[in-house]
Amino acid sequence: MGGVPSAVKVHMTVYHDYTCPFSAKSYFMLFNQVAPHYGDKVAITFYHQVQPWHPQSSYCHEAALAVAHLNGNDAFFKFSNVLMQSQEEYYDINTYDLTRRQIYDKLGDLAQSVGVDKAKFMELLALDAASIANGSKNPGNQMTQNLKWEIKASRTMGMHVSPTTTINGLVYDSSSGWTLDQWTDLLDPLMA
Repeated sequence: MGGVPSAVKVHMTVYHDYTCPFSAKSYFMLFNQVAPHYGDKVAITFYHQVQPWHPQSSYCHEAALAVAHLNGNDAFFKFSNVLMQSQEEYYDINTYDLTRRQIYDKLGDLAQSVGVDKAKFMELLALDAASIANGSKNPGNQMTQNLKWEIKASRTMGMHVSPTTTINGLVYDSSSGWTLDQWTDLLDPLMA
């Protein structure tokens, strides 16, 4: 059986997009302030919320999934931190003239900065050669199916925008601009 450890009083899920400035604000507040403030009383689960109006977002999310695949959850969150910190490099204005491979290469440099083998990372994001050999003209890469499952999960839950937060299974109308005090005003009564 899976689930959340019994010490957890509040289970939050967050749906974030790596190229959304509001997601970055929410990410840093929740993972770098709220989670440490409550310790093992709060569990926060990250979900990939790819926003189609940011076309390079899919590449960023595939990159994060590749990091997790290669080096696990700790590396995933280190990578997520550096990607959110440098997200402007992946905004439309800075990627418009870049190819998919060039964007993956930049993401590979970020992955390498958190200890991921860049060559293995790039292999996971290369077009699926076996599918191409079998005639596929739109094969995706080794992270494509994982990203499809993430998108299916958020669609199944009715998520549309990022950031979206749930608290103990219910969507909560929070703001990416909330301070730690605003979060504690909401969460403290749930700790009893």
